[in-house]
Amino acid sequence: MSMEILAPAGSFEQLRAAVCCGADAVYLGTDCFNARQGAQNFTLEELKEAVEYCHLHKVKVHLALNTLLYDSELPEALKIAEYACAVGVDALIVQDVGLASLLRQCCPDMPLHASTQLSAHTLSAVRFLADAGFSRVILARELSRAEISKIAVNSDVELEIFIHGAYCMSVSGQCYMSSLFGGRSGNRGLCAQPCRLPTNAPDGCEFALSLKDMSLIEHLGEISSLGIASVKIEGRLKRPEYVAAAVAACRQRLYGDYDGEEALLKLKKVFSRSGFTDGYYKGEISRGMFGTRTRDDVVGATGDLLRELSRLYEKDMPIYRVDFDLSIKRGQKAELQARCKKHSVFAQAGEPIEAVNKPLDEARCISQLKKTGGTVFYTGKISVDIDDGLLLPVSQINSMRRSALEQLEKKLSYAGPIDFAVPELRVPALNEPKRPQLWACFSDEKNMPDDLSGLDFVFVPVQTGHASLLKLSDRLKGTGTKLGVAMPRGIFGMDEYYSRLLRRVRQAEVFDCMVGNVGAMQICLDEKMTVHGGIGMNITNNHAFEDYSYGGLSSALLSFELTAKRMNMISGDMPSGAVIYGHLPLMLTRTCPAYGKCVNCGGAALTDRKGMKMPVICKGGCSEILNPVPLYMGDRRSELRQDYHLLLFTVEDKNRAAEIIEMVSQGKPFDADMTRGLYYKGAE
Repeated sequence: MSMEILAPAGSFEQLRAAVCCGADAVYLGTDCFNARQGAQNFTLEELKEAVEYCHLHKVKVHLALNTLLYDSELPEALKIAEYACAVGVDALIVQDVGLASLLRQCCPDMPLHASTQLSAHTLSAVRFLADAGFSRVILARELSRAEISKIAVNSDVELEIFIHGAYCMSVSGQCYMSSLFGGRSGNRGLCAQPCRLPTNAPDGCEFALSLKDMSLIEHLGEISSLGIASVKIEGRLKRPEYVAAAVAACRQRLYGDYDGEEALLKLKKVFSRSGFTDGYYKGEISRGMFGTRTRDDVVGATGDLLRELSRLYEKDMPIYRVDFDLSIKRGQKAELQARCKKHSVFAQAGEPIEAVNKPLDEARCISQLKKTGGTVFYTGKISVDIDDGLLLPVSQINSMRRSALEQLEKKLSYAGPIDFAVPELRVPALNEPKRPQLWACFSDEKNMPDDLSGLDFVFVPVQTGHASLLKLSDRLKGTGTKLGVAMPRGIFGMDEYYSRLLRRVRQAEVFDCMVGNVGAMQICLDEKMTVHGGIGMNITNNHAFEDYSYGGLSSALLSFELTAKRMNMISGDMPSGAVIYGHLPLMLTRTCPAYGKCVNCGGAALTDRKGMKMPVICKGGCSEILNPVPLYMGDRRSELRQDYHLLLFTVEDKNRAAEIIEMVSQGKPFDADMTRGLYYKGAE
């Protein structure tokens, strides 16, 4: 099977550009619940037209329903999915595991693609998502060639990767900067792109969160040999000429006469940020990957270039042979039969009349039937059976031809519906007030206070040494405080490494682990750990909470992008939690924003345009950018009705951590600048 070229369609003009230039599939969204809410997108009626147009041209349609959803939004999302099934959409792209679990129940024959927002960057994540019912997994953009190859070799599920378009600084699904800074969640399709604004790094970089656009088109020959099912072009917010240029370049690289220098020059002119990068794919992470949209980039797309590209999708290319049989007999209505593939249709006109001067002949009939330009048809065999001395207006022959071709188009574009059974939804109810436990997660065991008596559960990094774990276990025995370890959210290509660490953890008689993505969750389940969902699981509704419980979690932290009111309506068979203190993560990145390449720069910070300092913590080959001021709800714990409340300690030393634990335990107001996060104002 050849590798699919998957193109963006933020509007019908983009879709036409993608199809006419040779895309094998397009992905698009409706008016809501897709990760590019800023695109023009499609109404439901337009979605039907888009599917018919694409299927007529032998192009598949993937519908993006790839945002996190609230309980109140699930019914509407399911209505869109039901309509997609009815009109023949080929696959649904999904991020929310609650929605995915419902779709598995109501339309099991509809292929589900795991959105890149699910942060799949390990083989373990792909295994988890395949077992969860996804037929395709869209991998994280940050993977190297070797990491992609390893996943592909060891996985049976289809894999999709991005090969051209914008690079987000953060791993998709792990960015909260837009929501925490501006109340617009990237996980809900409304990212305000604060990363593109000036942000100063210690090494002098003035746009330390802005990467160049990626382009792996030069590597498509190699990528096709890796076993990748689909290569994806980013850009539902871009102009149609951008789509045309990118799709054409991909097809030329894979199947035609490819001039790399010319193709990349056109792509750069139509849209780039200081050029392109393939740094992640080649495993060459550096400041050379960073770039912004300059004046030269903006003026590169000249009128001549845009006109040249627009001509690529001016007309449909003929792809179906049609055979005609025309019958014109005295005393009978004229009839045209058109045959294409397995389909046969008929069209009629009026009765012919006796010719006074020049009668209609076979050559003229054939000439009119061959006029299929501007359609997807080209003529094959044409037979004409006409009595001598008759006349039929040419306009009627043309009308029969148009009618027959329209009928064939409908038959060729019809994919047939997919069965859909409306599932039963949980009715959210307000949780009863609780006496929540107090849990704490430390980024370094050295910063743990001497007195942990106020805590019910403490987590230290999974990388904590064996001797330190044994010492901590002994210290906590008989105190009522449990000990667990925490997996990092970024574990690129290190599945086996963390499996070995977990086996060492179990030898220290520690059996609990907190995770922030499905890959880490799968690793922990494989190693027979008791698994607790942490930051990064992005649980925003009851069905997601329930599905993760069935999938193996023993407790789960709810998304801090939720309001307190929404959080208090989520519950199930496992304990739920809420963050009540900590410098919340803004981004998880594979490129250190402080120095371009990770140098374990503990203590570094970025400075935004307002002079705020954002701490950067680098560990394990990934970086976390933290909110300048901490979240604090220690004096309002009664407003969060979860089973446990979590304290996140990242930049605090042991003395400061002790002070905060005491403040929270006594319900005191915070003693410095702080934020209530999104618990009251929420995120769009």
